[in-house]
Amino acid sequence: MKTAIVTDTNSGISARQAEEMGIYLIPMPFFVDGETYLEGQDCTAEDFFQKMKRGAEISTSQPSPSEITALWERLLASHDAVLHFPMTSGLSGSCQTAKALAREYGGRVLVVDDHRISVTLMQSIQNARILLRQGKTAEEVQAAFPSHQVGIISLPLSICCHTGEGALGVACAREY
Repeated sequence: MKTAIVTDTNSGISARQAEEMGIYLIPMPFFVDGETYLEGQDCTAEDFFQKMKRGAEISTSQPSPSEITALWERLLASHDAVLHFPMTSGLSGSCQTAKALAREYGGRVLVVDDHRISVTLMQSIQNARILLRQGKTAEEVQAAFPSHQVGIISLPLSICCHTGEGALGVACAREY
């Protein structure tokens, strides 16, 4: 069974990484002073944070249903199924939208919603803010979690709309 994997830029996966992994990526839209931008396409992080510092009005949205279904239709022409990983419903309405749209595809589209991801992400964001305030480095985080592999990444812009500049995602994973 040939399955296409779809996610959005909230995953932190860049277009280049998605291409390398064979994943299809939907850019998350956000608004700056009423103008629409697509993450990873038409606004660099530097431009985004400059606008934020100037006090721009910033908000987020979700991909349009037509954008999502157009991608699914294209993929289902060459795949048996689509496995779609939107931002979890605990953080965004995009998951509920995708689930509603998937009902029209007779089981060929499965939308994955894991509430543990949203809890983990929110804890990561909160912990990242604490770590930033404390000035911790990756080495200090690793020392605090010696039995875990620790990675620190910059958060996607659509999340930075809510956290501000300098927020980092801190993820800990244990091998089983």
